[in-house]
Amino acid sequence: MIARGENSKSYTELDIAKAKELAEMRSTVLRNEPQQIVVPVNHPTSKHFRVIGSAPAERLLGDAHDSTHNKCIIYLKRMLEKAGDVFQIVTLVPTFSAYIHPKSGRVAAKKNEKKRYDFQPIFKSRAGRAWRIGLE
Repeated sequence: MIARGENSKSYTELDIAKAKELAEMRSTVLRNEPQQIVVPVNHPTSKHFRVIGSAPAERLLGDAHDSTHNKCIIYLKRMLEKAGDVFQIVTLVPTFSAYIHPKSGRVAAKKNEKKRYDFQPIFKSRAGRAWRIGLE
């Protein structure tokens, strides 16, 4: 699979194993050929891109009878205004430091290992762009 970042660079599963390329991937929003949002997974035995969603092709409308929707929109609007020109939404991607179990040959976590995660942007603002949020 080829993933393309907002930095105009293309990446493959082989690039996930390279520290420099992985750091670049972690700093940009990645999309595959069908324009789905993907994140690199640096698994010890299976480097791959995980599809986590796609951008909506149309405007999402709220339900006039559901106050939760408008509360969420108002909350996001405040967050965006507070963040100004620099804003991003991230997801957490697990960081693996597993090893191959000597008896089973399967990937296993190290004993007493705490889970670690890296941030992966799934949305980033573009400098100089103005926000426009409409409430229904």
